Amino acid sequence: MAQLPAHENKIRDLTLPPGKAQQKHHDTKISGLALRVGARSKMWIVDYTDEAGKRRLMTIGSWPKMGLKEARAAAQAVVGGARLGVDLIAARDEKKAAAKRHAVETLGYWWDRYDRQHVSGLRENSQRSIRGGITDLLAVASKLPIGLVTPSHIRESMERRKARGAVKSTFHARNTANGFFKWLIEQEAIQFNPVSAVRSPKRGRGQRVLTDAELQDLLALLAGGAMTKNAADVVMFVLLTGRRIGEVVGLTFDRVDMKAGTMTVLAGDDKESTERLYPLSRPALGII
Repeated sequence: MAQLPAHENKIRDLTLPPGKAQQKHHDTKISGLALRVGARSKMWIVDYTDEAGKRRLMTIGSWPKMGLKEARAAAQAVVGGARLGVDLIAARDEKKAAAKRHAVETLGYWWDRYDRQHVSGLRENSQRSIRGGITDLLAVASKLPIGLVTPSHIRESMERRKARGAVKSTFHARNTANGFFKWLIEQEAIQFNPVSAVRSPKRGRGQRVLTDAELQDLLALLAGGAMTKNAADVVMFVLLTGRRIGEVVGLTFDRVDMKAGTMTVLAGDDKESTERLYPLSRPALGII
């Protein structure tokens, strides 16, 4: 049985005997510690018996990255842990497996699972709304391991949405991400919800208006017969007056003065709970 030299310089000079693929050099101080010399590398190994009496072999490092002193200390930890019932090989293997899982289980991977298990079972409009709410977060962090997604990534995704002019929808985007990360906690994929550290954006009233392109699309739908005549009249009346749909649908003839060209919205129908008088244009009067 080949013995391990006591000095690093002599370890450096160790070579393979002719005809051998590898050779073990056993340490004389730490039982079970050996240096396995191969054609291209020198690896430290520990041969020991675990608490159940089973013989185990563990690689603890390579020379010269791990010197003789460090190898002896590591070998003592392995042997001592085995005597106390601590399986360092199992702990090491679990650590490697966890690292592999984290490398695979990205935000995009978990979103696909959430989509299949939760979103796909909802109504079509809800599916479209939820998927639209998560697009910016996926663009920012879809390839990141789920455990590495931080509040900064949530904020960045909301800023991307604001930069496109979709300011009001940042509230919906945050809520969508919040529901997703709460589900992840239930799945025990994460322990901390990064959305909880991001302040909810204010929902300003009356700040969202149709863009010119959106208005043109809507008018094209109305002209193309996408709605019934009554529904199209209601939508056009809303566009002409700026009133809410509930106010328009609930409007009765006794509250319209055709001669003066005005309409009255009662306090119970007004969002400010105040009775108001509004002027009507000729096209609006024509719809009535």
